[in-house]
Amino acid sequence: MVYSLLVAACVAFQLISRCHGLLEEEIVSANPGSSANTALSIVDSPILYATDDFTGVHIAARSLAADLEQITGRARPLLNLTANATIASPLVSAIIVGSVNSSLIQGLVASKTINVADIRGKWETFKTIVVDKPLAGVARGLVIVGSDKRGTIFGVYTLAEQSGQSPYE
Repeated sequence: MVYSLLVAACVAFQLISRCHGLLEEEIVSANPGSSANTALSIVDSPILYATDDFTGVHIAARSLAADLEQITGRARPLLNLTANATIASPLVSAIIVGSVNSSLIQGLVASKTINVADIRGKWETFKTIVVDKPLAGVARGLVIVGSDKRGTIFGVYTLAEQSGQSPYE
């Protein structure tokens, strides 16, 4: 009886964990056939986030930088930007992190670089978008935008996890 309950619990756990994985947005792909329009290398990409975003988003951005350094062996700069900041030296790519109400994301929305209508007002939701010329001085960017603080943080940690960093270490 105990054995059959243990087996049933293990099967249920496997089903739940697989279903949870299906609900996550796939950010990272090792598939060499990925479309050039939806892919960019994040190996050397600096992480950009807004000064006026939530403190939790700042912490998640710093954590992502540390995680990606552990994975790739390469340190990356963190750029904490103000609303009208300019990038001093041109960047091939960047990871742009922010909540929908941060000045950085609002600038991308105002310039029609991204559309956040599908996540605005939702709880703990995020989406990722690869865009050309998201900011002056940035050729291509992976934008991780959250509907709120926790949504943004979930998006950042999903990128780290899918890149190979365990959330339990």
